[in-house]
Amino acid sequence: MEFMNLLLTLFLLLVPCVYLLKLGFRRARIVRLIDKLPGPPAYPLVGTILDVLVPRDKMMSVFNQRVEKYKPIFRTWLGPFPQVSITSPEYIEVILSTPKFLEKAYIYKFLHPWLGTGLLTSTGRVFISGGTKLRKLLSF
Repeated sequence: MEFMNLLLTLFLLLVPCVYLLKLGFRRARIVRLIDKLPGPPAYPLVGTILDVLVPRDKMMSVFNQRVEKYKPIFRTWLGPFPQVSITSPEYIEVILSTPKFLEKAYIYKFLHPWLGTGLLTSTGRVFISGGTKLRKLLSF
C-alpha cells in the first residue's frame, strides 16, 4: 500500500511538471521567433508597454515613431502577448489573400457571447464561403 501511494504521488507530481515544461519550451520557441523581428526593447512581464505610458495626446506620436523607425514589419510586446505590426501594403496583401491566416486573435473569443459569429468575429471560412453575400453587403 505504501508503495502504491508513493507511485501515485510521483505520477501526480510528474505529469504536471512534464506538461509545464512542454508549455515552457513552446513559449520559448515563440518568443525566440518573435524576437527575431525588429522592434523596441522589451522587458519581462511588461513587454514594450512602458513606451506608451505617456499622455493621451502624445500616444499617437509614439506609435508613429515606432512605425517610422521599424517599418515595414515590427514586433511589440503587450505584456506577455506578442503583436506583429505590418505597414507595407504588399505584405498585408500576401497575408490577407491566404485563407490560412484569417483566423481571429484570441481576444475576439470574448466578443462571441455578445456579438455571436458575425462580420467582426467570424473566421476566414465564412468570408470565403459567403463571398457574394459579403461583397453585396460591403458594396451597398
